[in-house]
Amino acid sequence: MRPDQQETAETFVRRKAKNLEFFKRRFPAIYKHYGNLLMKRVELVVSPVESDVDLHVEGKSLYQGKAKATGLREAEMFLADNEPYQYLKTFRPPSADGYTYPRLSSWSVRRCLEALPDRTENFVGYPMGNFFPLVVWL
Repeated sequence: MRPDQQETAETFVRRKAKNLEFFKRRFPAIYKHYGNLLMKRVELVVSPVESDVDLHVEGKSLYQGKAKATGLREAEMFLADNEPYQYLKTFRPPSADGYTYPRLSSWSVRRCLEALPDRTENFVGYPMGNFFPLVVWL
């Protein structure tokens, strides 16, 4: 979705339906478990008025209706704390040979690990450049 497009509740419903259809075709066991799962403790709140979203856990707001704004603020704080072209202090990456399961996620993580610039024992961090060494699976 482009930044200038507004996300609505219908946007999220369509995205969920599309994702579930994928799992129904490709991974029926996952679909069987999650296809009709109702979240009882967690609720995604999409306001028809605001251009932001929130996440409620057991009725309590995590982002006070500003999840996107919070993410941007946290990214800005990260950049302020980590000087460009200095080493980013982080955990040593795992070994690529630990990701051999025949799935897209394992293949993707393995490829990322194999492409790391520093895989030696004396790992001191990643040089901050124009990328972030991060993989997120939701």
